[in-house]
Amino acid sequence: MKRKSIFVLTIFVLISMFVFSSCGEESLNEIIQKTSSLSSIDATMDIKMNMTVSGVSMEIPTTVELKAKDLNTDYPIMLMKSSVSAAGTNVEIDLYSENGWMYITTMGESYKVKADDLGDEYNYIDDINNTMVLIPDEMINDVKPIKNDDGSKTYSFELPTDQFSELYKDLVNDINSSTGLNDVTVDFKNASVEITTKDSYISVYMIKFDMNLSYQNETIECSVENSLKFNKYGEEVVIIPPEGYKDF
Repeated sequence: MKRKSIFVLTIFVLISMFVFSSCGEESLNEIIQKTSSLSSIDATMDIKMNMTVSGVSMEIPTTVELKAKDLNTDYPIMLMKSSVSAAGTNVEIDLYSENGWMYITTMGESYKVKADDLGDEYNYIDDINNTMVLIPDEMINDVKPIKNDDGSKTYSFELPTDQFSELYKDLVNDINSSTGLNDVTVDFKNASVEITTKDSYISVYMIKFDMNLSYQNETIECSVENSLKFNKYGEEVVIIPPEGYKDF
């Protein structure tokens, strides 16, 4: 009886540990939602684009460093530094935003403008939201995360073209509209997503895809890697305004 009681107790403890740990573990979408709901962020977005047209290839890297707080208000406080390189030319933009005004420095000039007058331009918060979307459960039910040495978990999966275009439709629309052409067609393929979570927040959200842009008789082939990395989450974000910005 004693041995049986100990055996039963052992099994009960093991089952209890499994049940309670399973119940307490957040799903991937819960973690995405939790990260999206943060009132402040400190993040870096790296976009690597390789473009080929008429046999000539070009690499266009873009980096955006973003700090923002009061995201639950109409006019968040934001500090952004971006850099875009192409054909040997590098364009840098420094932006600070508060109280509905944007203070911008680029190409040796500094100026201020009302945020409402810019519309979606420089709206990097929307860019982050367009990147970090929720994934339908049926697409990730069978995805088993890889446990990394630092305690984080990485989920990787591929997306059929139609599902990619539907899930990331805002991103797709931004790409379509950025061409400035009415009769350009964009075809996507080889889309995949890699999401790393740590401490119940998103650590890295990466999207990879290929696309062909066709216009008249010309086709531009592109491969894109869009990586969104959160440097801090669940912590206070300190934003220091640029020196002399009130004189812009």
